[in-house]
Amino acid sequence: MRADTAVVFPKTAQPNQVLYLALFTYGNQMSKLQSFLPLLFLLPFISPAQLNLQASHISLGYLAPFAVYDIGAKAGVGFSCWQWEQVSTGKEKTKARIHQIYFEPQLAYFGQRNYYHALWANLETGWKWQGKGKKRYSSLSLGLGYLNRSEALTLTTHLDGSFSVSEWENRPAFLPSLNYSWGIRVYRSFGLYTRFSYAYQVYFQHTNAGLLFFELGVRYTLLPS
Repeated sequence: MRADTAVVFPKTAQPNQVLYLALFTYGNQMSKLQSFLPLLFLLPFISPAQLNLQASHISLGYLAPFAVYDIGAKAGVGFSCWQWEQVSTGKEKTKARIHQIYFEPQLAYFGQRNYYHALWANLETGWKWQGKGKKRYSSLSLGLGYLNRSEALTLTTHLDGSFSVSEWENRPAFLPSLNYSWGIRVYRSFGLYTRFSYAYQVYFQHTNAGLLFFELGVRYTLLPS
């Protein structure tokens, strides 16, 4: 027997919010990724007043490309702009799941001493889903960012065998990304999260290249789950 799915509409839902909830219900039979992408593309057409932005979380984590010597850090503040509850009735039990669309401005630094360093400003738009009353959650997001990467061009070797960089070159790039996160609440509002990201560096004057990132950090939740 096929399980029935219902979406709980907010009492103050606007007409375009009802449209997006209807799109989600239709997409419920599709994969999570296929349901998620249309919502992201429609978000720019929602007015700020209808989004009802609320600060939802603060995150701070260790960030590094998938390389041995590259290290960095990343910080972000998330804002919930739309949240709804999905109720699925099966043969034996009823499940409730909370969905949230959020924005998260982020700032990150990563690099390798005496080789390069990079500053990354990013705006992430994501979809988070979590079982009602559960500690674990997952999210899928798209990022649009600006990367300023400084590469070492000239190294100066000293008599003691050490070396230092005497000339750097700035390489600005547009950096879109696709991200998957998984997290768990550990104690009250505090939790841990991990994120895997694929980003593509679109340089203005250099060869484009992809990047794989791993992130592990702490998250403080400002809104109830």
